[in-house]
Amino acid sequence: MRVRGGDILSYTAQPWGFEPGDVCAKTPLIGGQADPLAGNAHATWHRKAIPGSRMEMVPRAGHLVIVPARGRVLSHLAPRTARR
Repeated sequence: MRVRGGDILSYTAQPWGFEPGDVCAKTPLIGGQADPLAGNAHATWHRKAIPGSRMEMVPRAGHLVIVPARGRVLSHLAPRTARR
């Protein structure tokens, strides 16, 4: 299946190979408040679908929120290697 950039419905409609409700790891969901593609509704859907997840919306960040939030993401994935 070919997916156009920004086509969130096509992305979420594909089988993931697991149910989001089965995720039991601590899951931070980081989104950009100024994301014109996914928006807050998409982040909210993931928050409701993944038990125990927590959502953090980064002010003034867009769809490439990973750039301004990379420190938070990396410290979650590898907490012992986080820069202090």
